[in-house]
Amino acid sequence: MSNSGTAALLVPILAAAGMGLKDQLAEYGGVPALLIGVALSASLAMSLPISTPPNALAYAKGFIKQKDMAIVGILVGLFGMIIGYTALIMFGSFL
Repeated sequence: MSNSGTAALLVPILAAAGMGLKDQLAEYGGVPALLIGVALSASLAMSLPISTPPNALAYAKGFIKQKDMAIVGILVGLFGMIIGYTALIMFGSFL
């Protein structure tokens, strides 16, 4: 499933679930921080060719091998996770 499809599926579900957990999420930035986390996660998950249309095109044309995409995608995912968690903690502490 593509990143945009995953985000489109998860955002309404997590928005509804977040409204039910509004009190518990308040110290972490509330529902907006939860939805920003989903958006960041979907944007940075790019280790497979299907993740985004540009990745699929580059893979289909033979410019990139799947092994190379996986290595770079895992590194970007780990770096993005560290930056994302840091941003969410900072965002939550300012609200």
